[in-house]
Amino acid sequence: MLSADDIAAAIGGCRPDGRGGYRGPCPAHNGKSADVLSIGTGNDGRVLIHCFAGCSAGEVLRSVGLSWGSALPERDTQQRSEAKSATASRERKEKQQCEQEERYAKAAAEARRIYEVSADITAENHPYLLKKGVKPVYGLKLTVEAITIGGLTFLAGSLAIPAFKQDGKISTLQVIDAEGNKRFLPGGRKAGTFFPVNENGDGPLVIAEGLVTALSVHESTEYPTLVAFDAGNLISVATFARNEYPGREIILAADNDVGTDGNPGVTKATEAAQAINGKFCIPDPIDSKSTDWNDVHKAHGLERTRELFLTSLIALAVEDTAKAATGEIPQQRAIIPRTALQYLTEAILEPEPLIEGILPLLCTLVIYGLEKSGKTWLALQLAFLLITGGDFFGFEIRGKHRVLFVSPEGADPALKARLPALYLYIPNLDDEDMGRLHLVSTLGSLKVDMSEGEAVIRQWIKDTGANVVIFDSWYRLTSAQNKENSNDDQKAAQDMLDRLKAMGVTIIIVHHARKPGDTDKGVAEIRGAGLGPYADSIIRLSKSKSGKHALSLVLRHYPEPHEIVLKRQGPVFALPDADDWEVKPKYVRDILESHGGRVEGKTEFFERIKVAFPEASGSDIKRAVKGAEDQGLIQFANLKGGSGGNKFVVFIPLGPKKEA
Repeated sequence: MLSADDIAAAIGGCRPDGRGGYRGPCPAHNGKSADVLSIGTGNDGRVLIHCFAGCSAGEVLRSVGLSWGSALPERDTQQRSEAKSATASRERKEKQQCEQEERYAKAAAEARRIYEVSADITAENHPYLLKKGVKPVYGLKLTVEAITIGGLTFLAGSLAIPAFKQDGKISTLQVIDAEGNKRFLPGGRKAGTFFPVNENGDGPLVIAEGLVTALSVHESTEYPTLVAFDAGNLISVATFARNEYPGREIILAADNDVGTDGNPGVTKATEAAQAINGKFCIPDPIDSKSTDWNDVHKAHGLERTRELFLTSLIALAVEDTAKAATGEIPQQRAIIPRTALQYLTEAILEPEPLIEGILPLLCTLVIYGLEKSGKTWLALQLAFLLITGGDFFGFEIRGKHRVLFVSPEGADPALKARLPALYLYIPNLDDEDMGRLHLVSTLGSLKVDMSEGEAVIRQWIKDTGANVVIFDSWYRLTSAQNKENSNDDQKAAQDMLDRLKAMGVTIIIVHHARKPGDTDKGVAEIRGAGLGPYADSIIRLSKSKSGKHALSLVLRHYPEPHEIVLKRQGPVFALPDADDWEVKPKYVRDILESHGGRVEGKTEFFERIKVAFPEASGSDIKRAVKGAEDQGLIQFANLKGGSGGNKFVVFIPLGPKKEA
């Protein structure tokens, strides 16, 4: 087992903090401050590591070649064996992942090399494109060397189609020869990649499986189009497109695979369209065979293809309008069973993150805390960060989003009064960003778990193009206000939230913590009843007696809660600086005042300070208490008890301290 001394030595540049621990630089983010990292030992022998810049303890250890397994206290033989086995398994997976990433990087480098030396297409004479009746577009090239993939040799002059990652870099390359044979370079990552066809053009954005299908759709409609390469990649590309263009109409141009079991073209396109609140167009089969939009183009020409494409799209739009008019709720996203073989052989993509490490897209986050803990300020701050793509206390927000903030508490003037204060403290705000945040005050009149309320919310989402909805506060928006933490009473509301997520919306709920003695209202603990098990991620906001705030993150993929200590800067929350941890005399007086201005017993008083400053040593507390006494902020006295004994008390003096 590694000790705090061992870890400090491995990091280097650490100095004793006078309390049995160390302070030093953080190697995880190359922090240059000598005080940004704290290393100590807990009462149970566990090593405690905290980076004030927000790095996790695991990141700190991994940056110097260590792991949590080496920093745990000694336990019995079985536990040590299990911990060692788990550590070995984790390290093995990490090694395999690193090796896989290296293979991906090597394949990407080869793809870039081949693409860079390939020739631009200068004439519309490639045999495969001629056979399919489509024209080349910018980005397509012709190889200048023979390439052998899986025993098949692609001669020079084959089409080279770059598969771009979401960061705009080439991940792999698809090669198509004159006969239409297709292969990807071996070892590359295809999942989540795409090829754009006039991506920056006007109009709806269309996503198709194959290259010639996308080219036929683009030529017939002039809509910008993305090539997803296969049906299994549609939902990943669609999710990326929705993230990039929150308010844009997105259409999935499905392949109608009538000759294949399960019709994967229609199934996957439907799933992708429903996941992002998009549309999809399905071509009618030609001669009862599998048909894509290039088949329609070849059979009927561009003009008729455009008519058939738009007619299919219009029919779906009319159907949705009819459902909205009658109050019927569209079905939820398709859930597609996979065989065990598919799970073993197919790429199963991780959910795309909205907030890296905290909240995936199309999931639910619950923020809760006691009254006056700052929940609404935190929710508004998060809304501003979502529209700017800012950093949420060290967790990256992926992209910029359109946010609908629904508040049943207070009128519009109350919301208006908060915004200027936030505007001053949130960096990088501009008018375009502010146009992505929509706020509405319902004054408690809207109940989202009832059909009328749900219809209103759905219409607001459509009108604003929001892909994130924040409800603050939840209990005022549901009809079960007296028992809003009951599983049964939350069922209707949770079903409604699932239907909103099927529209391509991520949900953030602001809820209140249960007060002592109240068995029905609020959340009892981090994994309480009602919303607790339903939420994908939970943030508990707490406020200590000294005024310090903390976020406790309970995440599906985290083995235990992850806590972040915060400070207030005006109305917003921020990560504390190193000197914010110091126990100061004024904090001592604040703690005493929070306990009614009087505490009996010196030990009891010291323990209450320790609760507020758990990292402070006994000498730090004594020094702060003495400073508070010297400054006249607090006073000690020995009072005689009723039975003749003495009673030691500490209290806040009414006036200036008298000189002895």
